[in-house]
Amino acid sequence: MSRWDELNHFFSKMRPLVTFSLNALSGRHHKGSDVWVGDWDSSNAYDFINYTVSKGYHINSWELGNELCGNGVGARVGAEPYGKDMMKLKQIVNQLYNDSHIKPAIVGHGGFYDQKWFATLLQVSGSGVVNVVTQHLYNLGPVIVGAMGSKKEEKAEREKKSKKVV
Repeated sequence: MSRWDELNHFFSKMRPLVTFSLNALSGRHHKGSDVWVGDWDSSNAYDFINYTVSKGYHINSWELGNELCGNGVGARVGAEPYGKDMMKLKQIVNQLYNDSHIKPAIVGHGGFYDQKWFATLLQVSGSGVVNVVTQHLYNLGPVIVGAMGSKKEEKAEREKKSKKVV
């Protein structure tokens, strides 16, 4: 936890609004392709948040996973199990921050918008569980690994073109 302590020391000096993303795949198993199934094991998240609270570190919000919705990016979790996981995270936060006058927000992970997935998430989790939902918007389009050449390849291509005689 020394790195977490160092980060929080930095946070205490800079005073940023901190959202920390917890591992939403813990306890699940890889079914195939990019699909992950099974129950979320919240024990690591519980211990981590408990440590954070015990040290008095100020976290503005806890997020569960990143880009797991809809088609996901390398991994995805169904909206229904994710909604249940959000309920569990809310219970953990309520329990551990019980004596605190300020409770961090619960953030539905960022990802690409999938109306059906997010509607199901919010229906399953119910009112008052998810405080914030974020979306990722990449105006330049998605990054496709291998679609762009490396800097070496780009330089070699430029040199090759510059040597052509017109």
